[in-house]
Amino acid sequence: MAVLRPLGLSLYAAAIELEEARRALPPGTRLLDAVLDYAKRHPANAPKVTVAQAVAALLEDRENGKASVAYLAKLKSVLERFAGDFTGTLASITGPTLGEWLRNLTSAERKTQGKTKRPRRQLSNRTILNHAGSVVTLFKFARSRGWVSREIADEVAEVPTAKAEAVGEVGTFTPAEIRKILHAAPEDIRASLAVGAFAGLRTEEIHQLEWKDVRLSERVIVVGAHQAKTGSRRVVPIGENLAEWLAPHAQNEGPVDPSPTSKATTHRWRRIAIRAGIDWKHNVLRHSFISNRLAVLQNPAQVAFEAGNSPAMIHRHYKALVTAEQGKAWFAVDPSNTEADVLPMPERKGAV
Repeated sequence: MAVLRPLGLSLYAAAIELEEARRALPPGTRLLDAVLDYAKRHPANAPKVTVAQAVAALLEDRENGKASVAYLAKLKSVLERFAGDFTGTLASITGPTLGEWLRNLTSAERKTQGKTKRPRRQLSNRTILNHAGSVVTLFKFARSRGWVSREIADEVAEVPTAKAEAVGEVGTFTPAEIRKILHAAPEDIRASLAVGAFAGLRTEEIHQLEWKDVRLSERVIVVGAHQAKTGSRRVVPIGENLAEWLAPHAQNEGPVDPSPTSKATTHRWRRIAIRAGIDWKHNVLRHSFISNRLAVLQNPAQVAFEAGNSPAMIHRHYKALVTAEQGKAWFAVDPSNTEADVLPMPERKGAV
């Protein structure tokens, strides 16, 4: 009783508290060890920052750091969902808690045109890995601000997740197909198609691209950090054939892509291909550029630099998809129309 008196506990209250704590601990675990571990993770002077507050601070920090629009949109989407599911403090989240959240992630319900709801579906392993990466970024940022302990940040970073599924066969166009599509494209969108096919920019990067960054005299396209998915500035060379495609449309300023959104851009490209009798494949312009560029250069590091990707990714997914001769033929596709039956197709009135 003398020992308990400074703590304000009666003998009965101490016995109850000890009994409850021991029941909650795994067998063989000392109560003192559990308490010391908790104290390390939750310092008494640490600020009680909620998940929502931490997310808002991170997004503001990245926006001030001129992160790309695409990166910010993805980070915001994931972390605002995370904050919606965890309304307590950031320090209260453990590795197992995060692991369970990731395993149970499903897609959001979406209404179709007929106003019927599509059922939720389990997210792919690749998407789950992306969500985990965004959460780890949040905890690293919180650790740098002193909002969570190193132990919590490390535990979150080490949460096991499933491996990403193997990427299926990368779809590409042939030189004849891209020539047919480009000649069938309306004038206003032909430049953006050519940039995708012969410079390999991502659709979102093309949508944000300004003519002032297309430097034909220097034969380069400058992709700013705010435009790039990775948030890193890069310079992409303009080949001879791309220069010929761009020259008739070049302006001193204004957007290269006239569509209101990158999604609308993709829809227009797809419709042009379909009207030309060619199947559209996912991300096909970028896949075609990388595959053919690698076949010509035989240098994964250089292609990775130009495409804003990693050499390992380039080597793993794009090696030996086309031959060197096919690659040379791809970058020889120029505006000269060698197919007399290929004519620009008018778009349906009112199409996006």
